[in-house]
Amino acid sequence: MTSLRHSSILTVLALAACSPRPPGPLSSPAQYLYLWTASDDETQPDLLAVLDVTEDGSRYGRLVTTLAVPGRRNVPHHTEHEMPADGRLFANGFGTGQSFVFDLTNAAQPRIASQFGDLEGYSHPHSFLRLPNGNVLATFQMRHVTPDTGEASTVTAGGLVELTTSGVPVRSRSANYAGADPGLRVYSGAIVPAYDRIVTT
Repeated sequence: MTSLRHSSILTVLALAACSPRPPGPLSSPAQYLYLWTASDDETQPDLLAVLDVTEDGSRYGRLVTTLAVPGRRNVPHHTEHEMPADGRLFANGFGTGQSFVFDLTNAAQPRIASQFGDLEGYSHPHSFLRLPNGNVLATFQMRHVTPDTGEASTVTAGGLVELTTSGVPVRSRSANYAGADPGLRVYSGAIVPAYDRIVTT
């Protein structure tokens, strides 16, 4: 099992989930904390750690399991800010631009449902937002554009990509516009239902 001790990368988000416990006199639903983090040894994979945080349980604070992800030095970064109702949690590794969809339907035994990198020319996804239709809207920080002249590609502002819960792109929209700063990076975002708009930073 990979050590979490002295991790060089700060854990970026923790989420709690519930699942039933075996019936007992005063048993309560098990609660788990998910930590998307890096190993303290960079030769080892990054991982999702699961801790038992059931307050009246005898295993409170204990490590339940870890789930390693493919690759090295992904640099665990953002996940969705709220536990998704369907149990599929999006998380990105900013170092490699790889993102992972964790299936948490079996709360104590997560698995990787899918993985993706660049989509429709956009790279380095950053933040994930759930849409009313159940899909996920991801902010992508940049886009690599290759001119028709065959010259080297350039980096422009990123944009938004709507994804299915499996990480398959549905549609996208660029944040690039005439006169835009090429260093513009689409970072976080918020859905404003009253105005039918997405606001990004």
